[in-house]
Amino acid sequence: TPVFSPDEFTEALRHGEHIDKLSPEDQSRIDELMSRAEQRLKEGQYFLAERLFERALRFMPGQPLATVGLAHSQTGSGLYLSAAATLRNLLARQPELIDVMYGPNVLPSKERLRDNVATIQERLTGTKNLDSYGFMLAYLGHQLGDRALMSQGLDAMSAAAPDDPLAPLLRAIWLAPPGAESSNKAPSAPAEPGK
Repeated sequence: TPVFSPDEFTEALRHGEHIDKLSPEDQSRIDELMSRAEQRLKEGQYFLAERLFERALRFMPGQPLATVGLAHSQTGSGLYLSAAATLRNLLARQPELIDVMYGPNVLPSKERLRDNVATIQERLTGTKNLDSYGFMLAYLGHQLGDRALMSQGLDAMSAAAPDDPLAPLLRAIWLAPPGAESSNKAPSAPAEPGK
């Protein structure tokens, strides 16, 4: 169970909201929750960030960016199986997010990500949840721009769950040959005559 300081606990509970109706909360409250959660993630307060993203998701279930924030908070906290489940569900619902690379403000620090990678690689030497650990290693490799980690994770994922259709899809997207044109990029302009 995470231990919060009294100030962190108080901050998580303080909002001073006045309720005049029982219809859904206004957008400004959601924006406030998302902003506070993102700040906690940036500060490395992963458990607090996770709780704030969960609260935001209660107001807007399935919201993709809140779900990403939740998964990144879980990753920073070392909750790799939870993060894998969160991300897999998200990518199944929103496959357009598969190839997104997130900036440093919405990911655990690079140092923390490298620690996460080391822990996940160690867990891949075991016998349980290898598909989830492989997925997380590949995902972190994608976020770090590390093709070797992506390949190692996808190999583990495929070996543990050979019938899982996600591994070949991720391999095709994340490990496309360097310079391969993405189908969503605008075609380059034709060369001008005489040049």
